[in-house]
Amino acid sequence: MNRQLTRHAPGSMRELWSIAWPLIIALAANLLMVLSDRIVLARFSTEAFQSQAAAMQWWSMAYYTCLNLAAISRVMVARFNGEGAKEKMMSVVWQMIWFCLALFPLLIVLAIWVAPLLIAPDLRELGVPYLRILLITIPIPTATFGAITSYFAGQGKNRYTLVVAIASNVLNLILCVLLVYGIGPFPRLGIIGAAVGTVMAQIFGLILAVCFLLIFKKRHPIQQTQHRWDFKLFREMWDLGLPNALACGFNWTLWSLMYQIAAVHVTRDQFTAFLIGHTIFVSLSFLVDGVSQSVGVISANAYGAKDWTLLHGIRRSWLRFLVIESIPVFFILIVYPQPLIFALMPADTSPEMFPLIRQMLFFMWLLLAAICYASSCRATLTALGDSKFILFCNTVLYPVFSIIPSCLALRYTHNIILAAASWVLYNIVSGIIYHARSLVIIDRRQAQLSGAKCHCQAA
Repeated sequence: MNRQLTRHAPGSMRELWSIAWPLIIALAANLLMVLSDRIVLARFSTEAFQSQAAAMQWWSMAYYTCLNLAAISRVMVARFNGEGAKEKMMSVVWQMIWFCLALFPLLIVLAIWVAPLLIAPDLRELGVPYLRILLITIPIPTATFGAITSYFAGQGKNRYTLVVAIASNVLNLILCVLLVYGIGPFPRLGIIGAAVGTVMAQIFGLILAVCFLLIFKKRHPIQQTQHRWDFKLFREMWDLGLPNALACGFNWTLWSLMYQIAAVHVTRDQFTAFLIGHTIFVSLSFLVDGVSQSVGVISANAYGAKDWTLLHGIRRSWLRFLVIESIPVFFILIVYPQPLIFALMPADTSPEMFPLIRQMLFFMWLLLAAICYASSCRATLTALGDSKFILFCNTVLYPVFSIIPSCLALRYTHNIILAAASWVLYNIVSGIIYHARSLVIIDRRQAQLSGAKCHCQAA
């Protein structure tokens, strides 16, 4: 039985890249939904632009928390692939599909009663309806990219995910323009049109993903597929995925709070510069997620195969990949950011803001590199099964190095650049700790394996 993910050498740069690039493009297409909506609304009105930006942070917090928990199925599928237990892989996907369906009642409650409390008062009129629509429909993209496509990603077959993401995003961009501006027979819905277009595109993506899954299963028939709820398997996935989900939720909660606090305590120019810088950061964060998810899949496959030596090779490969990846991002954000800046600047923005935006982009470049390092270390540690350590570290480190310093910077210095510096510090510190912990576990398992072999030879 072939347990290797690709035709390249396990743990090599080529294997990492062959798994990462479809994920990177697919995630880029997902984030394009946010970027395309924001570009269209920036041309529509400044109020719609700022309201969508503030509402989108809370949606992102809820969505990426759910997505990170559901996407643990990708790690479990890779583990079973490494073990050669292919009959268990589809059961993993079904546990997360049931989880997505169970999310609907909770999200309806959040949308109706909690959403109005999350948006700053001056952004509430346009932001709350937009947020409510997207909150209620979170299970749709979660099931698509957290559960169904994980079946492909866990086996190194990410091209299906790529097609689903690109197709749904092309539809989203078309519908967003038509429904925001009311072109032809379509009504002029403004910010609501952006939300409706996004939901319709997400439904299309789900249908396409299900079609691909049925085709794949027909070509590769698998016996003993478990469709019903398996509490033991779900509990294992929950314990493994919850720390990552909470870590992601913490990060997006901070971003959401920063939007609301910054809207009150910093100048309009600083707030707009922050919106532009963070939008560009989000639009490039697919690089972070693509690499970390690939590291998690390869590490989980090695874990399932009990190949501890391979895990050292994976670590060296993704560190080199991180350095290489930072170079084009540096060019985009630092050397020549003008195209992105001008695309996102509202029509009534003063050109004198340009230096302030470039300062923000410098810290966003540092933050991308720091988050990529920390998330890759966290993905390795998750694949090794030490998710409780991740939860403990986030509980301690997140308030000390991120929440408290950034809130103090905004409240007393009214400087959003200092807040961005604290986010960089938090990710560097947490990444170093996760990295050290994973090395300890790998060396310990490798020593146990060597000791077992020596014992067998002596016997």
